[in-house]
Amino acid sequence: MLRRGLNRLLGVDERRVDNRTIYIGHQSSHVNEDFIPPKFCDNRIVSSKYTVWNFLPKNLFEQFRRIA
Repeated sequence: MLRRGLNRLLGVDERRVDNRTIYIGHQSSHVNEDFIPPKFCDNRIVSSKYTVWNFLPKNLFEQFRRIA
């Protein structure tokens, strides 16, 4: 929800398609036309522990947790 709000604030276009059908070996019928394919969601995987927004709170929590 926060990411969606930030994307709207920054003007990022976030149009997603629910599903898609891929035909293997299928020639595109849009060779002669100006065809703009729909934007699909990216397959990005984020495995970082910290982000710009939560670095300081999480880092301080981890440091003080070791003391207690």
